Amino acid sequence: MGQSFHYRPADFSDEEVEALRLELLDAAGRMTEDQVLRLADSLHDLMRRRRGSRAFRRADLSL
Repeated sequence: MGQSFHYRPADFSDEEVEALRLELLDAAGRMTEDQVLRLADSLHDLMRRRRGSRAFRRADLSL
C-alpha cells in the first residue's frame, strides 16, 4: 500500500470518459467474444506499460 503511480494528466473530462465507456459497451454488444477480449487485453497492456515492470513483479510474487 502507499504506492503511487505517476500517470499523464487526463485529456478527457469525466463526461467524455463516460460517453466513451457507453459507446464501447454498445460496440462490444456487436463484437465477437474474441474481439472484446482483444480490446480488453490491449487496454490492460497499456495499463501495465504505464505502471512499468513493477506490476509484473508483484504478480509473480503472489503466485
